[in-house]
Amino acid sequence: MPQADLSQFSAVWPHALYALRDTLSNQQYQMWIAPLTVSTENDAWVVYAKNNFVFGFVKSHFWQKIEAAVANLAPNAPPLHLKIGMGEQIGVATAPLATATNQPQTWTEDSDA
Repeated sequence: MPQADLSQFSAVWPHALYALRDTLSNQQYQMWIAPLTVSTENDAWVVYAKNNFVFGFVKSHFWQKIEAAVANLAPNAPPLHLKIGMGEQIGVATAPLATATNQPQTWTEDSDA
């Protein structure tokens, strides 16, 4: 089976973390989201929880937000899975990703109008 591209996920994940950090409390983010690791497996992007307890808590409390953050940044991304294990630790982005939806609009006034 072809491998999904980790470099693409490595580029998207820091911005997903940034978005999640903005929507969750600092305590929630630091305890549950920051420790998650990522990798690719076959044709999917994978987010890893370190144990069954973390897996269950993230799945029930944060997984929809994680999926939405990734889908917002990469609408055509491979499937996203949550598993127990260890992948690559990737830090949060230092600034939001500039997308068409959050770019400031530039308007010019027509003096004849």
